[in-house]
Amino acid sequence: MLAEKIIEEAGLDHWEGNWKNASHKYLAIQLRKGDLRYNGWVELSFKTDTEELTLHRAAITTGPKKTITAGY
Repeated sequence: MLAEKIIEEAGLDHWEGNWKNASHKYLAIQLRKGDLRYNGWVELSFKTDTEELTLHRAAITTGPKKTITAGY
């Protein structure tokens, strides 16, 4: 879970999660095609006040099992 909005009956709604106030943070991802795994990353920001998740950019390796540096 990146971020989660907790809605309570008493009206004390709040956000939980390590990414609830993320600003241009990098999230590692891994995609599978058949038995091969490709590494990558997604740069994202999250705003609880407007409930927006922004995906700024992303990258994935061109070959399986290759390393990739976030932000390049």
